[in-house]
Amino acid sequence: MLQLITMKQKVHQDLYSTIQMNSVNAHVGNHLVLNPRIIKGIYRMKQIPVIQPSRPPLARIRRIIFDTLEHRHKMVKVLDLCCGSGSLGLEALSRGASEVVFIDKDASVIQNLNQTIKRWHIPTDIVNPKARTYVCDATRVKITECFDTIFVDLPFLHKKENIILSNILSNNLANTDSIIVVKSIKNHHYNHDGFEVIKQKDEGRSSVIFFKRKIELDIENKQFEKQSI
Repeated sequence: MLQLITMKQKVHQDLYSTIQMNSVNAHVGNHLVLNPRIIKGIYRMKQIPVIQPSRPPLARIRRIIFDTLEHRHKMVKVLDLCCGSGSLGLEALSRGASEVVFIDKDASVIQNLNQTIKRWHIPTDIVNPKARTYVCDATRVKITECFDTIFVDLPFLHKKENIILSNILSNNLANTDSIIVVKSIKNHHYNHDGFEVIKQKDEGRSSVIFFKRKIELDIENKQFEKQSI
């Protein structure tokens, strides 16, 4: 009888420790470290494996992003910067995007994402890939491609969004029809002249900001290029 009580106490202690650990890790800057699920589309309800240090956005943040995009924008070619578990890019694929390029500077995170992509049978062949992954710092990305949708989800409090926006502009990763979605801490100051805010939604301590390239700046750049020829 005494042994049975001791075993029960141990089970309760283990359960309490697990709950306590999850409560500590579950919310860090409005992020959820437990495995999230795809919200909508062909991969709906599929669980996305997460490893540290990835902290995918909460489901309500992802809903804000994709509900907003669905009403005004078609995702075709997507760039997921600081992709972590890939929750944003995978959601885009689930909702019909033709191709997503995932970038993160953590090799173990990309390795985990590659396993998810393989497990979900997402095509990665050279001829017509739906998913590509690269290990790279988001502030130093150099790709000679243009994307209609770009996600930027930096780790909380890193505040390098302005540098990333500069990199997007200088490498022509976005055109005037592209939408750049940045999730960051609320009230973060953006001082980038090359982009304009078209929409902003706040949720808890986070802000989701939708940017577009300024058309005036794009016209000036094209005129300068003509003069240089």
